[in-house]
Amino acid sequence: MSSLALCIKRTLLYSDHFDFPLTAKEIHTRLIEKKATLVEVKTALAELVEAGSVTKSGIFYHLPARVALPSLRRQRERASKSLLTLAKRTARLLSLFPSVLAIYLTGSLAVLNADSEDDLDFLVICKNDTLWLTRIFITLLIEITGRRRRPGSSHTRGKICLNLYLSPVSFPVPRPKQSLYTAYELVQARSLYDPYNTRAMLIAKNDWIFHYLPNYQTRSLRRIKEPRNTNFIVRLINLLSYRLQLQYMQNKLTSEYITLHSAYFHPHNPGLTVLRKLSKKSDL
Repeated sequence: MSSLALCIKRTLLYSDHFDFPLTAKEIHTRLIEKKATLVEVKTALAELVEAGSVTKSGIFYHLPARVALPSLRRQRERASKSLLTLAKRTARLLSLFPSVLAIYLTGSLAVLNADSEDDLDFLVICKNDTLWLTRIFITLLIEITGRRRRPGSSHTRGKICLNLYLSPVSFPVPRPKQSLYTAYELVQARSLYDPYNTRAMLIAKNDWIFHYLPNYQTRSLRRIKEPRNTNFIVRLINLLSYRLQLQYMQNKLTSEYITLHSAYFHPHNPGLTVLRKLSKKSDL
């Protein structure tokens, strides 16, 4: 089996973990650690299908014996639409705060692969030196709407999970968090509000993702708008907000990554969980 064919199988194996079959174009974009043209990918896919190593169902490719996945993907796309409407409405509300630069959806809903019981994972990008002040207002607002997902809650349907905050100065992902999983999360993040074109800067500051996903291409992006600098008073209030919130969370923190300019509220590293499971089946 050629190196390209092996990479295609690894890509499908990764996607299979999320019950997510792929089109030929999606396989090309998501191809793991292999630079190739779309024509080359389609040729290799045809050979894999002929050999019985990969199954094609309509426009979708998946691992053999997973013939139910295309139907499941279409079902989840339908379920995702109502959640996406809620996400857009929430983003419009949060965008009223002047310190919010951008709002993204991450996780399964970002690729329309959510079911009706899923929550909504948000990435909020704040102006430099405003993150912790902004978080207070956002948390209060989501709490008032009754949509906030509380830690440990089993009721997740339609709840808002504010599990990642960044600011431009913290765009480079910390080295321990750089992985195939994180690369996928970055390129799949769905923009709900981004007037400052933060995506261009976010990708530019994380060019390590091209090691994992060399075929990923950024679209033609307009020039980045630079937000105004934060004044001294706001910076001071934000610093105090950070220290107070950190003190409040101190006894609750486990493996979360918290700094003045970023907040990764993941008590367990989801990337490690996924990659460990896959490593038992394939050398990812």
